[in-house]
Amino acid sequence: MKKSLWLLTVLAAVAVGSISSYAGDGKDEKGAAVQAVTCPKCGELKGGDKCCKPDMVKCDKCGLDKGSPGCKAKCCAVCTHCGEIKGGDKCCKPDAVKCEKCGLNKGSPGCKAKCGT
Repeated sequence: MKKSLWLLTVLAAVAVGSISSYAGDGKDEKGAAVQAVTCPKCGELKGGDKCCKPDMVKCDKCGLDKGSPGCKAKCCAVCTHCGEIKGGDKCCKPDAVKCEKCGLNKGSPGCKAKCGT
């Protein structure tokens, strides 16, 4: 359970970092804090410069704008069981070598984030 919570914390930090890089300083014209929300149609920040632009390249996996915060959250989510990209060809393979420190697949994105190797 601790491993899952830790991994979710890391993923949340990455997601917040991705969103804040798009959201500028995170404040409106009056200096009040604003919360960034992704558009369910395109995955970009709702109402932002890139939101629902027809010329944006779409992701083959999720259909959102490629590289958008929404796309990153859907396509790059790390599996809490094995540490690989969720739904990828390496995800939850029974013959994968496990890391002695974290128990995830050795060298997976989740293992690298947790163990730094």
